[in-house]
Amino acid sequence: MGDPAAPPFPRVAEGTLLLYRLFDVAGDIDLDRAEALLAGAGERLRLTGERTGFLDLPERPLDLDLGPREVRLEDGTVLGGRAFVRLFGIGVASVRYEVALPPGAGSGEMARLVRSAADSRALLAAARAEAEALAARVAPALDEPLVSPLFETYAILLLRSLEGGRGAADCAGPDLARVLLGEPPGAGLSARTVEDVTRHRFSYGGDDLCVLDWDTALVVEPGGDRSVADVLELASAQLLELRWYDDLFEKEMMAVAALLGRPRAAFAWLFVGRYGRVTRRIQHRVVDSVEFISRVENAVRVVGDLYLARVYRAAVERFRVESWVAEVLRRQEVAARVATLLHDEADSALGHVLEATIILLIVWEIAMALW
Repeated sequence: MGDPAAPPFPRVAEGTLLLYRLFDVAGDIDLDRAEALLAGAGERLRLTGERTGFLDLPERPLDLDLGPREVRLEDGTVLGGRAFVRLFGIGVASVRYEVALPPGAGSGEMARLVRSAADSRALLAAARAEAEALAARVAPALDEPLVSPLFETYAILLLRSLEGGRGAADCAGPDLARVLLGEPPGAGLSARTVEDVTRHRFSYGGDDLCVLDWDTALVVEPGGDRSVADVLELASAQLLELRWYDDLFEKEMMAVAALLGRPRAAFAWLFVGRYGRVTRRIQHRVVDSVEFISRVENAVRVVGDLYLARVYRAAVERFRVESWVAEVLRRQEVAARVATLLHDEADSALGHVLEATIILLIVWEIAMALW
């Protein structure tokens, strides 16, 4: 339960809750064309602040301010603030709700807000509608538009100042873990759980802090810098796209298994054509995934090894991005092998058809000669 003599978790003087819902809307997005279609309403992301020289984003996402929004959650909580959509070139639309934290909010109130929003279907539905509406506006910029049931969520408590002169160093211990997990004040957490949830802790100076977990982060930034939040959103977008490719390859393999389990067509050329279409589709997916993996690896160029670079690497580790990359590569290899086998099978079937045709022609010639 923690040390009873320890001071209570600091209360918020000024802060914002950032709620992210990320969706796949296309195979790729031409961000330059989307920006032109929005006719100046959107702008490209620029990492701000003195620390950003240590990261470079070759493909800067496109932001759009949607204006004031209000969402009523299932427990009666009304979230009022502004909504934004950020488009990533890899085909992801990230909807972000920014809600001001009540002045004086303590760890219990912050944990409650995180918990209320985490599994809210109302918030998810509202965010999906925003993403689909924007996708419709920039439809000509979308390559292979899609609607996927997969999504990612993330929440960031962005604190500018704390009450009573408290600082970033005071944000620690079991209360911090409860905030990140969305657990109520009375929830008992083991020392191992507290250590695991709060171990990704970073500071650039003496007055800032970033503590990130799987789906929630607490960021103390007296200057209001959003760079850490932007980096965590980028890592979440990469995770979503990796999950999409993993799911895609799984569905392709299930489709191949179902195809192989069906009786062969009565005519050999139909059999060849059926496998040929499947083979081409799998090969197309493999090429797409190879390109995507390359884009993930080059999405952020780490120029140095300070703060933002460490935060990004920790997010990649915490989100298990590298494990997902390895899994997609494994499925990619299996798919490529299956495509090769289907191609060989199709070639073999075609060879049998040609051999049979030649034999029939020879028999026909012999029969005609004898007749």
